Amino acid sequence: MNTKSLNIVKEKSEIDRLHQEIEHLKLELNAYKQLAQNFNDSEKAFDQLFNNVSDGIYYNKIYKDGRAGNFINVNQVGYSRLGYTREEILKMSPVDIDIHDEDEILQMIDATFQNETYIFETTHICKDGQQIPVEIKAHMFDGEGEKYILSVCRDISVRKQTEQMMIQAEKMNVAGQLAAGIAHEIRNPLTSLKGFVQLFRSGTIPSDVFLNIMEDELERIDLISTEFLSLAKPVTTDFTKVNLPVLLKDIVALLDTEAFKQSISISTVFETEEAVVLGVSSQLKQVFINLIKNSIEVMPDGGSILIKIEKEKEYLNVSIEDKGVGMTEEQLSRIGEPFYTTKEAGTGIGLMVTYTIIENHNGKVNVKSKLNEGTTFTVQLPVISE
Repeated sequence: MNTKSLNIVKEKSEIDRLHQEIEHLKLELNAYKQLAQNFNDSEKAFDQLFNNVSDGIYYNKIYKDGRAGNFINVNQVGYSRLGYTREEILKMSPVDIDIHDEDEILQMIDATFQNETYIFETTHICKDGQQIPVEIKAHMFDGEGEKYILSVCRDISVRKQTEQMMIQAEKMNVAGQLAAGIAHEIRNPLTSLKGFVQLFRSGTIPSDVFLNIMEDELERIDLISTEFLSLAKPVTTDFTKVNLPVLLKDIVALLDTEAFKQSISISTVFETEEAVVLGVSSQLKQVFINLIKNSIEVMPDGGSILIKIEKEKEYLNVSIEDKGVGMTEEQLSRIGEPFYTTKEAGTGIGLMVTYTIIENHNGKVNVKSKLNEGTTFTVQLPVISE
């Protein structure tokens, strides 16, 4: 074969090799195109899922000093529920939409880092000033040496409204149970006042002693009627300073007659007369009425109830101790469950409402009981300085 023929063969072989490489490149290009298409489809599917879930989703970076950075991504529910556009919300951070100040949010972030996943309730503020109660499940992530938090935020407005309706219904139930006893309590001083009026009409000159007794009886009627009417007031969620010793003294005055009729004495031991918490006075009153009434009902043959207030670090403990029948370990483990009760005619709603109210006050309810020895309910509430 001559040189020319050899060159032609070599060129054909090179062309064939180039064709093979081109075909291989085409296959790789098609594979990359398919991969890109799959990625785009996955991204679209993710975006669709991300923006169509019923909960708000917020994603933001956490700086080294623990502060929350601006949102990196927020789904449609997250920004539209608050009345913002996506562009507006991405210029904001959790501090801008939460009712808590930056120091309190730092504590929530720290709790998330400690537990990796942290569930808590808070309130978000809309662009127009409206407030939305929410439950947040926050997850902590590490990425390339940086820390991030993904928060799934659920609107719990309906749940809170249901809780308030349940609290109000139980309040009316308590008021109905107390009505007969209060009528008897008011009738006694009224009988006394009627006697004095008849005495004065017969010619007896009113003396300071008589007038002081009449004034005391009128104050008694005023106290009982005021406490009773406060139970029937609509539920308010405005937190104010509540002095627990004053509140408990009023409740004891309200229930003293009912206890006396069952040969039960109620005594109080307050570590201080200025034990102040932040809360809804009518709801806390409802809690302690429920607990003291329960203690009265478990001692049909008489006994004693001791109410104590003690300070423990940043909390105030209010304990209500009775000498009733007590509870078994099984009964004790179920206390606070919806509709669970140890009483024949009970519904279990009272204690369920009690637990709900105290939880909404950032407190706890602890129970200790021994069968045939008695039960102690302890309500723990955060203390505030006067």
